[in-house]
Amino acid sequence: MVLMLIEKGYPLDEVLFYDTGKEFQAIYNLRDRLKPLLESRGIRFTQLEPVKPFDYMMFEHITKSGKTGYGWCGGHCRWGTTYKVAALDKAGRGAHVYVGIAGDEQKRLAKIIRRRQVVSFG
Repeated sequence: MVLMLIEKGYPLDEVLFYDTGKEFQAIYNLRDRLKPLLESRGIRFTQLEPVKPFDYMMFEHITKSGKTGYGWCGGHCRWGTTYKVAALDKAGRGAHVYVGIAGDEQKRLAKIIRRRQVVSFG
């Protein structure tokens, strides 16, 4: 998405990357290749990280219900997404924000369209 924004000439001052510590290696490889490109164009790169490690939240954190750990992220259990979105929203407050959604996540896209102004690359 970042490459498409640059290619199409969209305004881009900063790229935020939220590292859960559990991303696929391909994501880290792309991040590492993208950083020099951003730097050469004067675009800031900021890496955000969770306040508490993913493994702690998954296995040790005591939830409001008294359960130990949230368990695996996915399906209806989106605690990781909740923390990620909160950190990105805080860091991007007051900015024009672009959010990449996979093509197979149409329900999530519809929800975001209802909440925010959305630019679609179709």
